[in-house]
Formats: sequence, structure tokens, C-alpha cells
Amino acid sequence: MNYAANDNRVASYKYDWLGRRVIKLVYDNGQLDKTVKYCYDRDQVIAEYDGSDTQLRRFVYGAGIDEPLVYYDIHFTRYYYHYDGLGSVA
Repeated sequence: MNYAANDNRVASYKYDWLGRRVIKLVYDNGQLDKTVKYCYDRDQVIAEYDGSDTQLRRFVYGAGIDEPLVYYDIHFTRYYYHYDGLGSVA
């Protein structure tokens, strides 16, 4: 996360034994402000939850490795990924 020098927000991460990020904790002025939990299917994040276990996002992947197609937010709004000529998400 990028914040201005005078911003007192700090992010902390927790990882499982496979090295996957499973929790992000964001502190504002020393107080826990936001928690994001990550749910995986093998190596791909398939869902994100808040600290109350409410789903924030879910992700749909294609057949290829690391090929995200769409994600849905908490309001079930769809966001489609678009790829450039090199196959990178743009």
C-alpha cells in the first residue's frame, strides 16, 4: 500500500505454510482498521472476506495458469479483466 509520509497506516500480512498470503491487516494510528482474508483453490485466490467473514470479492479463472477472467464484488457487480497483445492484464 502506498501512503503519504504523514499517514500512519500500516499493513501487515500473514502467510500459510505454502507461502500464500492468507490475511492482510491494516492498522490506522495503531488501531486495527481493516482485515482481509484470502481463500485459495491451489495457488489462485478465489475469494476475499472481511474480518466478519463477509465475502468481499470472488474470482473466476480460465483454463490457463493465472488467467483471471472476472471478479464479483460484494454487490455482485462484475469486473472483467482485459488482456493486451502480450497476454498481460491491462
